[in-house]
Amino acid sequence: MEVLAVETKPLNTPATESEAASLTTTLSFSWCKTCYNLSEPIAAKYGDPEAPWGIGDGLRLDRIYGGGYVIYITLKVFKESVSAGCFFCEFLERTIDRFIPDEDETGYLQIELRKSGVRVLLRKSKYNEYGVDVYRLADSVSGGSESVYDYIPARRHIGLPNSEQSMNYLKSCIKTCTEKHDLCRQDPLAQRPKRLLDIGSVDDDVVKLHETSDNFREPYVALSYCWGKAEFLKAKKENLQFLKQGFNSTELPESIRDAIHLVRELGLRYLWVDSLCIVQPDGTSEGMADWLDQSAKMCSIYEQAYLTIAASSVSSADESFLRYSSRPPYLQYDVTSVPGLTLVARVQCTTGHHLRKWLEHPMPVDPTDKRGWVLQEYLLSTRMISYSTDELQWRCKTTSTVGCELIDICECQEFINFKQPPVLSAEQSELEVLERWNEIVTMYTNRRLTNQDDKFPALSGICELVEKQTGWQYLAGMWNYHFLRHLLWTAYNGVSTPLPSTSTAPSFSWASLDCPVIPYKLKRKYKPTGESVENLEQEYAELIDFAIMPLDDNPFGRIKPGSSLTLKGKLVHNVEISDQAANWPFRYGLELGHKGREYFTLVEDVQLENFHFIDSDGLPQRSVRRFRDHTSRQTVILERGSTVSLFLILSQREPDSEDNPWNWNVYYMLALGVSPFNHNAYERLGVCTRDDFCLGSTNFFDNIESQEIVIY
Repeated sequence: MEVLAVETKPLNTPATESEAASLTTTLSFSWCKTCYNLSEPIAAKYGDPEAPWGIGDGLRLDRIYGGGYVIYITLKVFKESVSAGCFFCEFLERTIDRFIPDEDETGYLQIELRKSGVRVLLRKSKYNEYGVDVYRLADSVSGGSESVYDYIPARRHIGLPNSEQSMNYLKSCIKTCTEKHDLCRQDPLAQRPKRLLDIGSVDDDVVKLHETSDNFREPYVALSYCWGKAEFLKAKKENLQFLKQGFNSTELPESIRDAIHLVRELGLRYLWVDSLCIVQPDGTSEGMADWLDQSAKMCSIYEQAYLTIAASSVSSADESFLRYSSRPPYLQYDVTSVPGLTLVARVQCTTGHHLRKWLEHPMPVDPTDKRGWVLQEYLLSTRMISYSTDELQWRCKTTSTVGCELIDICECQEFINFKQPPVLSAEQSELEVLERWNEIVTMYTNRRLTNQDDKFPALSGICELVEKQTGWQYLAGMWNYHFLRHLLWTAYNGVSTPLPSTSTAPSFSWASLDCPVIPYKLKRKYKPTGESVENLEQEYAELIDFAIMPLDDNPFGRIKPGSSLTLKGKLVHNVEISDQAANWPFRYGLELGHKGREYFTLVEDVQLENFHFIDSDGLPQRSVRRFRDHTSRQTVILERGSTVSLFLILSQREPDSEDNPWNWNVYYMLALGVSPFNHNAYERLGVCTRDDFCLGSTNFFDNIESQEIVIY
């Protein structure tokens, strides 16, 4: 930690006596026309957001939506202000020199001034930034003495995970939630998990596996963590009796021992840990029975847990999250002109609730944010305390808070609103549930699974909740509500991702790939009130039938090979597909003879390859399919004259606007190849779009009769 003693200096624009008297402080002082003394009240009183200052002139002041002001300053102008003697600018310069020593004059500062706090961002591009939060160290000014810094919020340093400050934070969050949050009320008579870990008393290191009875209703805590690659004690058929008799907690890995410590500190006795409370599979059908049964109950296990502890900062069970000591670095400034006053500049938190994925420069990510299973544990829990890399973070069905105390000024607030609330609530409409589901699919496919066969089970708890809320029919990672829209997901960079080594889903499902996917977004026209007044889509196909075959009793779990669906709609054959030029933004192009030659762009699911087969008439045929070699990264060139089929799903009319005076439609189609498993059916290859501005007034689908097709 670096501590600097600094003196205040005269500022470059003095305020009049009447102006100074109107400020929140009774002290007379000058204000800087560059940084406004990092004061939202000063910016509000003296700043002019309508002034014709642009970033080209080096300085601009804007209002922030929701309250406050933001100052944009080029580094060149900023350094001139420092040389002119502004103490606050010098404060910022020392902070930048400390945390971002390689900065140059090509970027600019973005200083956000709000009543709730001050944040300073150094931006080198739109998506490349580094930021610090500025605050006064709590209790650094004794006796309530007044200061020109009183508008800068007083906060504490972020406590370490095993500190008294952190435990008090956790207990305070639990107390507030259990006493005041109606949405977080739990059913005290709800069925408890089949097994729980009885951790005993503080003075006893012996723990044992407890099998619950039907009338067992004691509260329990659940643990969410990464197993990692370390070998540790797990429940198996052959050691269940040993676990029930009791064993020393020192035989458990660090993360589980940390959780036991926290549960005891909270005055509770029971802990649910998947590796010990579910009998782990041993490769036999009998050994899978308990795992299949319990994995289907994840919804109730996490929803009914009194608290879920997330060991977010560590990537393996053998690591301690309570002894994890990383915290964002900070500088302390002791201001000698105000005895006892300490200003702090701390690098902003970036993990957990603060995560922003759209920035170019790498940002830390909690290990649990990469794990597929943890997503539903996160979303289903009634209450969760996350021991994140940067701080403790609380989330319940009602609210979210963070240990840095700066959640109200974070740019990530919009992301938190997307990520934090419960998956479903009674107030949500079906369309809102659908939108939330699409967000979950996006988040889920950005995570990893050790076993690709878990693609459906690791999401089954959320699926169960969706079905309870809506009554929709579940179809291999999709729903029968607005089903055609579910079919229009696209792969993100799918061409560079091989197919999974095991087939876990039919080709029409996003779960058939092992890469991030982007669900289709429903477009609607809204009144100023937000009410939807017009659906801007027209459907051209319909779901006739489906054959989704679960592998076990869990309807949301693993499915058998050969699942399919039957659609009725318009299908165009013999659409030529070819590899594009190397500098073309898309890998494949499609051509169709219509009013000359029409060109389409395919967003492919994965790399494609040719395959040859004999049809039902005994004739040799050629088609295109997904590239099957999951171990190869080679580039496969399609044979000249290869063809696919296009199946029309729906059209989407662009809303009237200055950019769209023609009010044209965008048509969405599935690109299909002959299924390698059934030559009378199809396999999905990707999604193709085209608008009628390009197609002309006559759509080439107009004269095609509808037919039924099957997709595997």
